Amino acid sequence: AGIDFQVSVTASAVDVDLDKRQLTAAVLNLVKNAVEAMGASGTLTFTVSLQTPTSRVDRRRFDGAVPRTCVDFTVADTGQGIPRHLVDVVTDPFFTTKPVGKGTGLGLSMVSGFVDSMDGKMAIKSSARGTQVTLRFPVVEQVSQADHSDHEVLASPSVETSQRHARLDSKRSLGNLPAQNHPVN
Repeated sequence: AGIDFQVSVTASAVDVDLDKRQLTAAVLNLVKNAVEAMGASGTLTFTVSLQTPTSRVDRRRFDGAVPRTCVDFTVADTGQGIPRHLVDVVTDPFFTTKPVGKGTGLGLSMVSGFVDSMDGKMAIKSSARGTQVTLRFPVVEQVSQADHSDHEVLASPSVETSQRHARLDSKRSLGNLPAQNHPVN
C-alpha cells in the first residue's frame, strides 16, 4: 500500500511571469488535496510540460484561452474524484467538502486567485477515477539574453528572491527528480 509519486518534466528552459513562492504554495496545496483524496493508497502524478492550446477542446477547457505557448503544472491523483456538480464551485472561497474543523475552504480559492493574478488559467478534470488540476501560465515570448541574469530559477534551493519574472529550467530546478515512481508514506 502507500502512495506512489510520479514526476514527469517535459518542459525545457522557458521564461514565465509568476511568483516562485506562490507557485510552490499552489502546487503544495494541490498535492495535499490529492493525498487526502486518495487516503492510504493511490498514485499522485506531478507533470510540468510545455503546451500550445491548439484544439477547440483545449481552448474550451481553459476558458477560451488564446492559443499560445504555455507551461502547464499538473497534479493528478487516483482518488475518489470530485462530484460533477461540485467541480465548478470548489474554487469558491470557504467552499469545502471536509468535515467542520478539518478545512477552511480557502486552499483552491487561493490557488485560483494566484493563477488569475499571474494571467494564467486553471482547469479541473474529475471522475470517479481521480482528479487532475492543471495550472497553465503563458511563456514570456521574447526575453533577451541580458534579461536572463535577473531571472529566478524555479525550485532552485539556492535562490531566495521572489521576483515576479522567473525562468523555468527543468534541468536545474527539477533535474534531481527522476521521472519514475516514488513511494510516499
